[in-house]
Amino acid sequence: NIFYWEYVHRMLGRIIGLIYIIPFFFFLKRGYIKKEYVKSFLTLITLVIIQGILGWYMVKSGLVDNPHVSHFRLAAHLLLAFFLLAYTFWIKINFKNNKRLEIIETEDNRNINILIFLFTLQVLFGAFIAGTKAGLLWNTFPLMDGKLIPDGLFVLKPIYENFINNMKMFQFVHRLIGTLLIFYAGWFFFKTADKKYSIYTRFLFMLFLMQFYIGIMTLLLRVPFLVGIVHQGLAMIILILIVKIKYLI
Repeated sequence: NIFYWEYVHRMLGRIIGLIYIIPFFFFLKRGYIKKEYVKSFLTLITLVIIQGILGWYMVKSGLVDNPHVSHFRLAAHLLLAFFLLAYTFWIKINFKNNKRLEIIETEDNRNINILIFLFTLQVLFGAFIAGTKAGLLWNTFPLMDGKLIPDGLFVLKPIYENFINNMKMFQFVHRLIGTLLIFYAGWFFFKTADKKYSIYTRFLFMLFLMQFYIGIMTLLLRVPFLVGIVHQGLAMIILILIVKIKYLI
């Protein structure tokens, strides 16, 4: 059942690698790339290679006894993919505008950094849920096991083990951070309502609301394939928008 997806994913990975590497050396030899961007592009190529190795390392964890990969390796693979997307887009908008960056609004910069941190945590725990199939459990909202704060969140010892190996904790934290992101994004939009980039912070708040709703539907419907894809795809759009706002600030 998974052979087709696995095969296409590997082929796409190789194609992406070639798209990053071959045009770079072609344009570099022709002198089309400015010297200040060579380091950034080489960094991208290095990250793409690391991502390929990490993908192999992830798949390797699911080749013995049963076809389920390590949720730690899955999380690392996904986070690096998101970082690659963000860094590629960052280079693109820098290349397009070609001007020296300075922080315009210190407070807004601090707030967008907090949003980036929360969003990264959310993606991390989303990967933990996907890797352990925790989304197939506790399919009610807003309650888990009939409670807002369910029992069993700290059953593992030492306590930190619950944040890396407890499926109930994975889902609870994912719900909690999702709620925090909505309120923080709404407050951030309110704080930037008079700024030139308010159209982007408004859109970000709207996307977080949509993502929250889709996340609830994913949970209640026990992770249908297409709904799960939409949930992850929207996360990528949110990431690009966050990078754009960070650039403008």
